Amino acid sequence: MSNILAKLPSIELHDEVSSELEALESQYIATLNNAGFSTLSGVKSDIYYHQQKPFLRVVNPTDSPLEITAQVTLIDSADKPSKTHQLKRNLTSGTHNISLPTEINADKITVAQTLKWKSLTHQTTLSRRVTPFNGVEFNVIKTKEHEDYWLVELNLSGPYSGDTIGDIILTSTSFEQATPAKSQQKSVDLAPYEQKTYTFKVTKTDKPQQISVKAILNVDGEPIRLIQELTLS
Repeated sequence: MSNILAKLPSIELHDEVSSELEALESQYIATLNNAGFSTLSGVKSDIYYHQQKPFLRVVNPTDSPLEITAQVTLIDSADKPSKTHQLKRNLTSGTHNISLPTEINADKITVAQTLKWKSLTHQTTLSRRVTPFNGVEFNVIKTKEHEDYWLVELNLSGPYSGDTIGDIILTSTSFEQATPAKSQQKSVDLAPYEQKTYTFKVTKTDKPQQISVKAILNVDGEPIRLIQELTLS
């Protein structure tokens, strides 16, 4: 790998570098097989929440297409399946948010997914509550404009019981960019019924910015993910 990296400063060697990287990737695919899926592809898939509803977020950071097939099952409070839904998508490079079915009587949702990237396959089952756990609330309460920056304030309230720990991550992306330009992170530590405000400073740009605020939390021993988005212009 060091020999390949040494060639990067020379533009005329970029085609050679690309060929060598492709050969190296093929070698790793053959050696690791499906066990190397996550490491080699960088693909991530998980359940998140938006406006109290679950959705599947799949990130494909490569230029190669990704195929996902899944059986989505809603489970009632008696721990019995109440509804199933078949999902299949061919995903290009980038972040993809896929709606998931919901039902009034549903307590949990599971996604038994198969991911296919190049010749590799990865199978896993995701399981989450249909609604965010036990009273945790997460809201953008204020955006204040200054001459050179915005202040984004967020309010997070604790659950009815148990402690809440984790992180809040804010990412800003220009409408003309494909990937987030900047990321900020703050730690979370909340007692039951406690409320805290978290403030982020976002530098102004000439173009509108898409702001994504993600809370990755452990609430009384249960992992949850909450997300809110807004536009600053």
